[in-house]
Amino acid sequence: MQNTTKRLARQVQQALLALPDTLLLTTIEAWLKDLNDLYDGDCDCDGFYEIFGYNIRSEETGRLYESLEDYFEAEPEADEITWQPPTGEALRAALEKMQPATVYHGVVALAGDVFRQKMFAASWSEPPDEQSDGYAFMQALAGYLALRKEAEGLTTELFEERYEEQLETLSPPEAAKDNAGFDDFSGFFANERALHFRVTFTDVEAQQRRNLLQALQHYDCILSETDNGIEGSLSYIHWHRNDLKALARVQRLLNRWQRSGWITWTARKEKPPKRATSQKHRSQGKRRKRR
Repeated sequence: MQNTTKRLARQVQQALLALPDTLLLTTIEAWLKDLNDLYDGDCDCDGFYEIFGYNIRSEETGRLYESLEDYFEAEPEADEITWQPPTGEALRAALEKMQPATVYHGVVALAGDVFRQKMFAASWSEPPDEQSDGYAFMQALAGYLALRKEAEGLTTELFEERYEEQLETLSPPEAAKDNAGFDDFSGFFANERALHFRVTFTDVEAQQRRNLLQALQHYDCILSETDNGIEGSLSYIHWHRNDLKALARVQRLLNRWQRSGWITWTARKEKPPKRATSQKHRSQGKRRKRR
């Protein structure tokens, strides 16, 4: 990351941490709700919930899980989940641990989507994306949070109404910039991971082999047949619930066949490569939709 990016991300981080616990939690909850409302509940916001330390509560069992991956590994057939808010203290701890990259690509990105809808923020310049470094926006956001602390006794609606003129003038004329190009924004949540697996048949008929192939193809696995088995892979995004559900069901399917004595199988998970050039990630960062 550029030095200016890190510095401004830390300013936003410190401005949030300066809020009292109750107001901090209320602020993040409101941003998440606004984003869900903006997309009529059809928003893949799971990555935002996870970075703030929300847990997943299972509607079926009532158990709490720390991540979607843990949840779908334990309950692969589950369909509905509820995000359980952290305490103000736990949210503060999660925010304190965040590196500038997470603040920039996660917290500021969330705020950017929310504040694009607010009239007073029209003069703040664009939030970070592939066309904007977001420097002026981050300075304005830090100023907003400082004013919010001053008016902590007001509701958000009343605060934004009474402070509207001040909020409109928060954006600086021009933020200082590094000489190099601004940070690539496209791949923070989008990078795919992959499960690579190898299946060895023990003693099965040709029809059973076809049945397993068809079952794996149902989950969009990339497959190739070998003399005595199948090699395959399944790409997934580690915070996307449909992908994690498919991952859990593939593992459950293979475990069931192995318990029946028809196959043995091994697997390894591959994480995305370290970020390289912006151009490379613009070509790799498109999110894969799962049916």
